[in-house]
Amino acid sequence: MAPANAGPSKKRARQRAKRERTALRLLRKSVEQQVRLAYAKVPQEASALSQARLDIRASVVSRGYLTVEELESLPKRAALATAVRRVTEQTSSIPTKPSTTAE
Repeated sequence: MAPANAGPSKKRARQRAKRERTALRLLRKSVEQQVRLAYAKVPQEASALSQARLDIRASVVSRGYLTVEELESLPKRAALATAVRRVTEQTSSIPTKPSTTAE
């Protein structure tokens, strides 16, 4: 016979899985936005925007979403696909552990 608390345990597992899917979806969207901004056309007169674009490009590289060479050579669509694939690979390699309650 199944333990009495098997129902709530399954519910918690489903909720956790849903939260993880939501977090991954939001992370992908964030990475997509960062790559779009890294490829943004900025007028030369807009020094603050130009600096922000450079900061975003550095962030995309430092997080391992794209390399400098890829940023310089790939078209935006290919860069988006590459960055999203990498963030998905990075997050899938993170081991998940069961949630624990406060002791």
